[in-house]
Amino acid sequence: MQESLNAITTDGSEVVKVACIRSLQYYLVALPPASTHPLQSSIIAALGSFLNTQEISDLTDSDDLLITVIETLRDAILLDTRTCLTGGGVDLLFTVASQGATNFQIALLVTETFEEIASTISATGPAEYEQLASKVLPSLMGAFDVAGLTEENALANLAAELLSVLAAEGSTPMPPKFVATCMPRLNRLLLGSQDEELLKAATSAVKHMLHHDPEQVFSWHDEAGKGGLEVVLIIIDRLLNPAVEDNGASEVGGLAAELVEKAGSEKLGPYLMQLLRAVAARLGTATQAQFIQSLILVFARLSLISAHEVVSFLADQQLGDQSGLQVVMSKWLENSVNFAGYDEIRQNVTALSHLYALHDPRIQAIAVKGDLVVPPTTRIMTRSRAKANPDTYTTISAQLKILKVLVDELLTASGYRALDADTADALDEDGSEDEEWEDDGDGFLDLGAGMTKAQLMALGDDDDQTAARGRDDETQDYLLGWFREIAGKAGFAEDFAQLSSEEQEKLRGLSSYTGGRDGVICAWDLHLDLKNSAEPPSDYKAEATTHRSQVQAHTHWINDIALAQSNQALVSASSDITVKVWRPASNDGLPPQSIGLHSDYVKTLAVPSPTSDWVASGGLDRKICLWDLGGAGQKLCINVGDDEAGSLSSKEKGSVYALAATNNVLCSGGPESTVRVWDSRTGKRITKLVGHTDNIRDVLVSQDGSTILTASSDRTVKVWSTIAGRCMYTLTMHDVSVWSLFSEDPDLSVFYSSDKNGLIVKTDTRGAIELDEGLSVAVCQEHEGVHKVKAAGAYLWTATSRPSISRWRDVDTENAEIDVPENYSYSAHRSSATPTITRYPSPPARTASGSKVNGAKKKIPLKHMLRLSNTVDFPMPITTETEDTDATPGARRGTLERTSMDAVVPQPMRAQPDYSVEGQNGLIKHVMLNDRKRVLTLDTASEVVMWDLLKCVPIKSFGKRHLEDVKDEVNTTTTTSVANWCTVDTRTGSVAIVLEENNCFDAEMYADELDLDEDIEFREDQRINLGKWVLRYLFSNLITEEIRRDQAFRKQLLAGDLAQQGLQREGAPSSIQMPQAQSNGWHPDAAGPQSSSTVKPTNGHAHTPGVGGIGAATPGGLGLTQTNSTASATTGSTADGEPAASSQNQSRTSSDGYFSRAQPPSSTSEITAKPSLVKPPATPAAEDEAAADGAATPTKDTPSKEGLFGKKFRMNMSFAAGMKKMNMPSLGTNRTSTTDKPAAVATEAAKEDTETDSHSSTSHRTTDENLLGTVQRIRWAYEDSLQSQVNSNTASENGLPVARRSIDLPSLITPSLPAETPVLKPPLNTTILIQEDRPEAGGVADLFEGSVGSLSSSIDLIERVAPMWLGEVLLRNTVPAKDIVKISFVLEPKEAKDGGAKMLPSIAADGNNRLNANRMLRAKKILAYVAERIEPGKQVGEGEAVEGELRPEEYLELWCNGQIIPANMTLATIRSSIWRGGGDVLLHYRSNGKREILHVAPPAPAAPAPA
Repeated sequence: MQESLNAITTDGSEVVKVACIRSLQYYLVALPPASTHPLQSSIIAALGSFLNTQEISDLTDSDDLLITVIETLRDAILLDTRTCLTGGGVDLLFTVASQGATNFQIALLVTETFEEIASTISATGPAEYEQLASKVLPSLMGAFDVAGLTEENALANLAAELLSVLAAEGSTPMPPKFVATCMPRLNRLLLGSQDEELLKAATSAVKHMLHHDPEQVFSWHDEAGKGGLEVVLIIIDRLLNPAVEDNGASEVGGLAAELVEKAGSEKLGPYLMQLLRAVAARLGTATQAQFIQSLILVFARLSLISAHEVVSFLADQQLGDQSGLQVVMSKWLENSVNFAGYDEIRQNVTALSHLYALHDPRIQAIAVKGDLVVPPTTRIMTRSRAKANPDTYTTISAQLKILKVLVDELLTASGYRALDADTADALDEDGSEDEEWEDDGDGFLDLGAGMTKAQLMALGDDDDQTAARGRDDETQDYLLGWFREIAGKAGFAEDFAQLSSEEQEKLRGLSSYTGGRDGVICAWDLHLDLKNSAEPPSDYKAEATTHRSQVQAHTHWINDIALAQSNQALVSASSDITVKVWRPASNDGLPPQSIGLHSDYVKTLAVPSPTSDWVASGGLDRKICLWDLGGAGQKLCINVGDDEAGSLSSKEKGSVYALAATNNVLCSGGPESTVRVWDSRTGKRITKLVGHTDNIRDVLVSQDGSTILTASSDRTVKVWSTIAGRCMYTLTMHDVSVWSLFSEDPDLSVFYSSDKNGLIVKTDTRGAIELDEGLSVAVCQEHEGVHKVKAAGAYLWTATSRPSISRWRDVDTENAEIDVPENYSYSAHRSSATPTITRYPSPPARTASGSKVNGAKKKIPLKHMLRLSNTVDFPMPITTETEDTDATPGARRGTLERTSMDAVVPQPMRAQPDYSVEGQNGLIKHVMLNDRKRVLTLDTASEVVMWDLLKCVPIKSFGKRHLEDVKDEVNTTTTTSVANWCTVDTRTGSVAIVLEENNCFDAEMYADELDLDEDIEFREDQRINLGKWVLRYLFSNLITEEIRRDQAFRKQLLAGDLAQQGLQREGAPSSIQMPQAQSNGWHPDAAGPQSSSTVKPTNGHAHTPGVGGIGAATPGGLGLTQTNSTASATTGSTADGEPAASSQNQSRTSSDGYFSRAQPPSSTSEITAKPSLVKPPATPAAEDEAAADGAATPTKDTPSKEGLFGKKFRMNMSFAAGMKKMNMPSLGTNRTSTTDKPAAVATEAAKEDTETDSHSSTSHRTTDENLLGTVQRIRWAYEDSLQSQVNSNTASENGLPVARRSIDLPSLITPSLPAETPVLKPPLNTTILIQEDRPEAGGVADLFEGSVGSLSSSIDLIERVAPMWLGEVLLRNTVPAKDIVKISFVLEPKEAKDGGAKMLPSIAADGNNRLNANRMLRAKKILAYVAERIEPGKQVGEGEAVEGELRPEEYLELWCNGQIIPANMTLATIRSSIWRGGGDVLLHYRSNGKREILHVAPPAPAAPAPA
């Protein structure tokens, strides 16, 4: 390289010099910058030396040489453009440019080089840019001056172009005096020149200066004293004159737009309206595409600020016989397709979207060109014919045209638009039949006709000009969001219906939806052109699918989803027996609404057409239901099980697994292997098709209803004719159970199938005489069975049981055939002698060179093909004749021998997915631990996680291990056996805990055994109810809001006329209670947000009782059932939670303490022991103990009754990314109308006025059995108390001996306190569902869905749908009363230890040592009871030992089954973990020798009877 440099300056041969310059160019390209950069100055100097020795004017005659010099100079300068600030590189470049300005290629090279220099230097900072400007501006101004003298327009054009480049890269603000230096010369050129290219470049330079530094422009004045603003207005006025050609004025729109934006109405004043009117008028006569774009952008940029003002201004302008709005909108919409430049296109798209969103009737009234009307002719349209028959267009409103333009822009912004088949064919034929065309005309680029935006954007690219412009993510993202937003607004549906089918498909392709076993529906942005099915280039990388939104639609698996009503409605079917519709684009923001219920799992959906307003569903209840999507409810119900009235087995097998529909026909299939065809209007069976031998897994029906495709577990796909009523073809391309079918072809000529092994097959029967002679291609292979396959555009998607969806490239089978190798031949199984035309060609003939003769069709290698049917010809490998030494002598041998088809294993064409949407790992298994407050889960990634059901959070991850191993490791025996208080479920992939009223309050744990975050002092042996504890803090926000409302109600009540003035008459009602509308059951008010499509009766009559529940879940639920029991008077309990003796048995000597004999309880006490006939203990029931000291033992409650309905409540817990989900499902209530006597506030005034107020307090009031009923009862109690207090004070004023007291209403809302239920903090995003059991439908219905943190905002709805027992628990701290669960046991002394104390006496003098006690009683309580019996004089009970004395559990031992019992172990745990048998538990006690025990003296023997 150094030698080449030396030769350029020293060698005497011109040829050698030129060769060295060319070699330098190659060196600069090939060598790394580190090697060439040190030589930069030497290279520039050498090139300057060479040019100094040449006559440049002579070099211009040798274009190649001068271009080589400029290219080498460019490469040298670009090594480090900063050299232009101090070195002579840019000066040398300008010297060459001044001599070669007339050469277009040289001028272009110089301009591009200077653009690189200016952009890189400007990026380094304003100081460097100012330095560059000061260096080059004198040269550029000098060029203008020389050009003016010599009238060399080429030099002026180049100088103006370079100045425009310099200004475009300018800093903000620009260097001082930049405008003052340039504007005089630019002003002279723009007002006097007629050269179009010069005008364009000079206008662009002014525009860029105005953009970067408007203040410097406005502050400049010309020689006549005119300010810069006025000068720019004069320039614009001149360029808008029709005398200036469109090409010369093509930049004036950009200049006008900058002026309007920078100056504004404040500086422009009245000139603004004049300017805009002039722009609109000139637009009406403009014809050149770039000029039209320039003028339109003036109004586009203004529309970004205030679209309405732009429309109003243009509508008020009259331009000839048209309004300004008509002129501008017509030109705008007709030419939007030809816009070029990314920034300009974005501005245009945004402005049009703003105009559309106005829904202005003035825009709607404007008629513009619509779609091209293609003439119905097959003749070649020559240019002369085209002139004689100009194109015609439909006429549509400007509002609709805007929408069409934006749809097209959305596709173009994706960056990939393949040619359709017709265009591709035309391009293939182009050039081969040129002689058929007339008057080809001159070769020129007509920007006003025929050029698409993709071609315009591709101009200047090295690629083929038919390629689309690069992907424009910013525009695409904007349009995606805009279409989603506008789709739910008024008027869009009408405009959408007027779009062409292709345009509708483009919009439908904006989003796709998925539903999974977690009950969640997700919306995805595909970023694909789903209308175009042509295979993209092999190196084309489609954009990734992105998640847009999701909704918790169901509480069980989603089995099918379908789009209807032009993709505005998404219908889903679930195993929670509901069919729901979600309108993701609607403005109401409602979650999916139920439109119908089955009585068993709903397995499949069918929509007759994309615009249909009804959907069909089929399920395991053997019914097909048609649901109206417009709000009319069920249209039709077909009982498939009744189709075979005489066959019980057929009824049992009538489940509907597969369903397909047209407007007139329904087709169903299921486990009975029969296809049934129904009339969708009447529900009558049309025909029954028999032929499959196993379950029918999927079914398709052609658009005209004449052809049906069915996929079966018998490994076949059958083609049925409804006209012939029989199977026409049996396709056997699969060798395992076929699970799914898909086709968008109206006649099912192209369809996809997937099987149990994960193979996806595309079958194309277009062009085949016999359907089974079509092509069957193995497209791809999943790792497991494919449940669903969908295809759109050039891609297909597959869904398996894994939480991911794969996107694959499709295979284009149109006009394709098998590429048959030479060593293959065809089988001939078809018995018919009729000649057929197949798509399996003979092995192609080859020329001597080996090229194929018949190569017109696309060839698909045989290794990817499948045999469609066993009865058709298919290429199979053959072997040539070989010697067979073992053959029988004389036997005939064929020339060719076939190999078995089993030896041919097809290979999928796509080895890997193009893209995969990965989901979260769902839970598949769980184990409840012994403490019943923790659960272990296993997910699809084999990870084991422990969850805390009380705190609603994961505790610990054990990694990838076996669930049973972890269970054995952490599942230790506890001292307290916890009752079953919840049901855990992981069927939706997350933990679901279902609480039901009949058992959710059964579980209690001792406070000293709980792992609590806060240090709280509890009573000794205090127990905490787990169900009440969880509910208290799940609904903490609701309780807070109810307390706030309660305070406001009491304040309002006290401030009312009742408290201020007293009642008009004694005993008058305080208010008139209006009857409440029925708000439960099937009524929409009870069910929360429901679809208006399902008519729901009110509860005016009785219904079958149901079991309800409350639940919590992420997609799961808790369930609690409500009982309707009358609150009974309860007695108290001791401080440690044990039943206290009644008033008749307060003496310790007569009391049996904690236990009762196993006999019928007396009316006074259940804990006395009397020598009587021993009877079995009562049936255990859950205990309801009060915490107050000194109260009596509760009496047995009246058995509870189930209400009319059961409600469930479900809580879902969602966590941050990377964590699992946890669900706690449903609470249940019953709904019934009861007559209730409100409890009065216990004040003395109320007691004193009992008699006078009796007629008021005994009035009957009716309330619903919901949470609102609890609130109503509390408020009625306030009113009664207030009335009682007012009456008492009135009596005092009337002279009666009653003390007057101030009126007070203490709150009756008394939620449990932290001392009773320690504070829990479940995650705020934990979802809560309230459900209602629907026995008549065989499942549950969701009434409410919300989160822990948002309950207070939905309190009105919760009050209507939540059960009353939940209100009692939350607001009154009262759990439903149930019988105490007791355990019977026998208590006997145990033999003393060897050498130890002697055997202790029996606890019962009468020998009756069979007792029963609360199942939660601890062993130390039993020992304390023993100590009382054997040492009555000591009077030592548990917790009463004096200081220094041992407690009973410290010197006594309790044994069972040979094991010593821990002091804190409960009776329930002893029975389940130690005794492990039926009957009474046998317990023994003895002393451990730590203390001497004074035995009770045995009773004296009875005196002998007298003789």
